[in-house]
Amino acid sequence: ASAKQRAGRAGREAPGKVFRLYSEKVFNERLPKEQESEIMRNDIVLPVLTLKKIGVDDLLNWPWLEHPGEEAILSALSNLYSLGALDGNGKITTLGYKMAILPLPPQLSAVLITAIDNGVVKDVVDIVACLSVDNLILNVTGGDGEQRHEVNVRRRTYCPLGCQYGDLIAFKEYFSHFEELLNAGNVAEAKDWCHDLHFSYKGFRNVLRVRQQLKEYMLTTIKQDDRLTGGQKEKALLNLRSQLSLDMELQQELVRQPLNIPEILKCFVRGYITNTAIGMPDRSYRTCNNGSLISIHPSSNLFGKANLDSIMYVEYVFTSKGYARNCSAIELSWLQEIAPHVLGGTKVSINE
Repeated sequence: ASAKQRAGRAGREAPGKVFRLYSEKVFNERLPKEQESEIMRNDIVLPVLTLKKIGVDDLLNWPWLEHPGEEAILSALSNLYSLGALDGNGKITTLGYKMAILPLPPQLSAVLITAIDNGVVKDVVDIVACLSVDNLILNVTGGDGEQRHEVNVRRRTYCPLGCQYGDLIAFKEYFSHFEELLNAGNVAEAKDWCHDLHFSYKGFRNVLRVRQQLKEYMLTTIKQDDRLTGGQKEKALLNLRSQLSLDMELQQELVRQPLNIPEILKCFVRGYITNTAIGMPDRSYRTCNNGSLISIHPSSNLFGKANLDSIMYVEYVFTSKGYARNCSAIELSWLQEIAPHVLGGTKVSINE
């Protein structure tokens, strides 16, 4: 159907010809008649959470316009249970209700909501904004391995904490330095700094815009939470505005405070609990959810580090083997503290 539609475009304004880069036999015998529907191709965790929010429990028999399939529904329920959005009976939790209001991927919603409770949302929102912008840290292309090593050495001078705790804290350090340059009016210096470290200047400018959007999302979420009374909303808004340091004087005061790294990383463990792995003697890791082997990606600040008890990662990539990207070093005790329901192997009910 898509191929026929594109052929129609060729003759939209005048007679034309269509040249296809495959044979007529492939067109007739191998191409599907219709593209698979979007609900079958995409993750349905957020739609399932939304249905749970409005009180739909029997998702398998829910009259979907097009049923996504039992396997997809069960997978979404399992993911939401791991995030703490559903309890053991498949009912939506307070965290899940708040997550359903935020127009973000459920993992990031869980991270931000937990950050408010942990009192570190100002720093966490900076990191989430960095993660939301593609190609922020550019690959060092051309030259040889020595040039890449030199760039990495220069980068590490700006992320001493990131070298110890991992890439998420490094994002915060990089962004804070960039923002300091802009706030001081040193735009040219900020551009030179990005060029020298192979960072995207436009990307960091986008981080500023994304951060503002995230702050507005969180404020709106509290206003739209119909579980809260007027007084509770006012108190929650005051707390969030204070944590985000929307007042300029308060902002300058909070910038000088050191990062509460354990609480920051615990927020991300809450959202990415299924992306955790335990260290092995050979510096590889076994994932907590299925025990598969995974290694830290060479681009990570933690690459080559020994004696890491466990890690949390934002992204999984597979080339010659499985790699964890955007990694952070975490404590084993955090896993039991934050998600004992996941590590204990408890199953979630699907309310059939």
